[in-house]
Amino acid sequence: SAGRGVRSSGGGRLGRPPGSSTASVHDSRMRRLADAREHLDGALSDRRALEGNLRDLLRINRVFGGAELSVRAVRALAAAQSEASGRALDVAVSGRPGILRVLDVGCGAADIPVALLRARGPWRTMEVTAVDSRPEVIDAARAVTPALATMPNLTLAVADGLALPYPDRSFGVAHASLVLHHLEPERAVRLLLE
Repeated sequence: SAGRGVRSSGGGRLGRPPGSSTASVHDSRMRRLADAREHLDGALSDRRALEGNLRDLLRINRVFGGAELSVRAVRALAAAQSEASGRALDVAVSGRPGILRVLDVGCGAADIPVALLRARGPWRTMEVTAVDSRPEVIDAARAVTPALATMPNLTLAVADGLALPYPDRSFGVAHASLVLHHLEPERAVRLLLE
């Protein structure tokens, strides 16, 4: 009924601290599940379970548009950088006209790198290097989507996002989708600085 809000575990209405009369969409009392573990956080010895998990992630990204969000963000970043600098992002970073180099950290099933390669944007060609810190994830991604092995301009590699093996300024865009929640806060900051 009118005037009744959904209750959160902390009491009060969702979006309103107890005793507050100001409506808010954000519930500042929501807590992160700090020690919650996902399948990809644990041992990856069960190959069938890992492949099933990656298939689930592919389906979730397809249904809820996760890959498209990343495509739009990279497209907007490239366009804004081109406008701000007066030259194309790809030329500014790679020195090679028309080629935008993207690093995707924590690629999982590699559906986002594939979506980026298929997208149109303010670049003529895109090259994507997709990395994951766990070789089992890269192997499972290849098993789930065999076409990854022959996809032009896509490189899959094992690399730790906290200590990337690439020289600075090797890529015009660095991308990481749904990676930070796997890390403790200090490691998340290190990943962003890398």
